Amino acid sequence: MLARMPEQFITQPRIITSLTARILKLMLENPRADYYVEGMAAELGNPGASISPHMKRLEAAGWVTRRISPGYKSGRARHNFKFTKAGEAAARKELKTWTFTD
Repeated sequence: MLARMPEQFITQPRIITSLTARILKLMLENPRADYYVEGMAAELGNPGASISPHMKRLEAAGWVTRRISPGYKSGRARHNFKFTKAGEAAARKELKTWTFTD
């Protein structure tokens, strides 16, 4: 299902994919929390490599910010994402056009 295109994506045509919508829905469950790729991947049942490109697009659109936590358990930096105020509002508006069956 294709949703209408948010204003931020008009200059570079992109659509909110079903995975992007699922990510937004997950983040809206606790919009003030920090989310990291591995945690979202586990929650959504998708590999982390499939989540990262969506987060980069949301960051470029100004919907989320990224904070890097150095030296998490594996010694690798962990990228934490959090909604911006505008991003949370845009996500709520966008998801009104989606129907979830899970």
